[in-house]
Amino acid sequence: MKKRSIIFLIAIVLVLAIAGVAVAATAAPAATAAPDERPTLERTGTETYRLGGATIGLFNVGETNFTAARAITTTISASDGSFAFENLAYGTYWIREIAAPQGYKLSEEIFMVTIGEHNETVEIAIVNVRIRGDVVGLKIDNEEGGPLEGAVIGLFAVGTEQFTRETAMQYTQSDADGYFSFRGLPFGNYWVREIAPDTGSVLSEQVFPVTISEHEEVVEIEIVNTRIRGRVEGIKLGYDPAG
Repeated sequence: MKKRSIIFLIAIVLVLAIAGVAVAATAAPAATAAPDERPTLERTGTETYRLGGATIGLFNVGETNFTAARAITTTISASDGSFAFENLAYGTYWIREIAAPQGYKLSEEIFMVTIGEHNETVEIAIVNVRIRGDVVGLKIDNEEGGPLEGAVIGLFAVGTEQFTRETAMQYTQSDADGYFSFRGLPFGNYWVREIAPDTGSVLSEQVFPVTISEHEEVVEIEIVNTRIRGRVEGIKLGYDPAG
């Protein structure tokens, strides 16, 4: 007897700041590793790519607790995005993601699938949103806490040794209110450090580790610069023109 099977493909839509994505499939009514590691990705076009490492569960209809313990069975998507539940008996099931690949939001969409004919194959696509967030900073002086304009700030890979425009992943300047930002950063770990100070300040060599771990997360930092100060030293001399 031939096997009955359900074969699936995860297609991840690259979205920068969207909380949810519509899926072109029949769905039922709605009822993580170290941050610097990357999931297995394969580009398949300008908007989508395949994604491995998602844990998917097969559930009884009406289930409300979508965990591996409550699933009929589970599987993990391969590096090409595919996964399958084989040899399913006649009936209706729910499919839902249990754990998203690292760096992506969990999809809470429930997919209702029915095996009604022998050797039937049902296909669905599960869509996740890539986690992105922002780093927002304020540049101030160490005396009155006033904003400092014109400082060059860089975003760097963790472990960078030389902090220059050339080694930075991105760099920006603080504005008239002292603010600067790096927007839409993917899930992961970064370093932020000043590359060049504003006029009249001493370069800050402090490195700020930042982590984007949740979607639309905003990480705030404050860089304080020491204002350049010096002294004038002199000697007072007398002169008698008569000798």
